[in-house]
Amino acid sequence: MAAAARQPYAACEGGLRLSLRVVPNARTNHIDGLHAAADGSRSLKLRTTAQPEKGRANKAVIAFLAKNLHIRKSQFTLVSGQTDRNKQVAIEGNFGDLARAIDELCKAHGTQDQERDA
Repeated sequence: MAAAARQPYAACEGGLRLSLRVVPNARTNHIDGLHAAADGSRSLKLRTTAQPEKGRANKAVIAFLAKNLHIRKSQFTLVSGQTDRNKQVAIEGNFGDLARAIDELCKAHGTQDQERDA
């Protein structure tokens, strides 16, 4: 049996840090799998209908995740990637509960590893 793929999240003080790869201007808001970077790191690839202007895409991503993980938007903090596709968000809460919720969300959306974007 193959070893489990590295997850797009890690424990951090007060909760969990989630790595994201965001694609703005999409037709729908949805999870588009796991993105594997050249350095071997993984991130959750999300598509959002929002434009990448004035933080609209960041707000839309947080709203999407909060709704689908059934947690408050106030539990999210954008740690890095304000103007970049690659983002890190910290989510306040119990690491185990948050990790399970993210794993279930990924499973529900049938995430599969994606090739590294050129």
